[in-house]
Amino acid sequence: MRFDHRVGQADWSQVYPSCGCWCCFLIPFIIVFRIFVLRSTGWRYRRTHPLLLWRHGSWELQLHWSAYTFLFTDPLYVSSYVYSLKVAAVSTLCCLGLGYPMAYAIARSDAAMRPVLLMLIVLPFWTSFLLRVYAWIGLLKNNGVINNLLMYLGVIHHPLAAAADRLRGVHRHRVFVFCRS
Repeated sequence: MRFDHRVGQADWSQVYPSCGCWCCFLIPFIIVFRIFVLRSTGWRYRRTHPLLLWRHGSWELQLHWSAYTFLFTDPLYVSSYVYSLKVAAVSTLCCLGLGYPMAYAIARSDAAMRPVLLMLIVLPFWTSFLLRVYAWIGLLKNNGVINNLLMYLGVIHHPLAAAADRLRGVHRHRVFVFCRS
């Protein structure tokens, strides 16, 4: 396979999604940061209070750190933050401790054995996904939970053919797959 990228030329197929992701992250972050640094009046924040103020011939930054000070001095928030960091550290170390030896073993294994080992790693993810799909079938079939509940409540008098319609079933399955990823 040959890659024909010219030096100095941007790959715009990667730049546009990256800019969109950064905008979706930065704009809410800036809004929350601005709310936090505004001077609070009770439970309401003055939205008209400027961050920059022209005073004595120069710009003056009007930041109030009382909200952040409260976050880092209140024992409830500090203990929650420390607990979250401990959980993240332990789970990261466990994943690294399990993942790297497995990856090393797969990389060093015989070429004929690699697909089998990779299948053993990927198979639990597929099983979980297939169980969820079959659960939808159990909910939506003619004598499934939803139809039986609707008939018991008197909303419908005969079962809806929701699972029997192949086109709607394919669309429902695609939405389920794309929404969970």
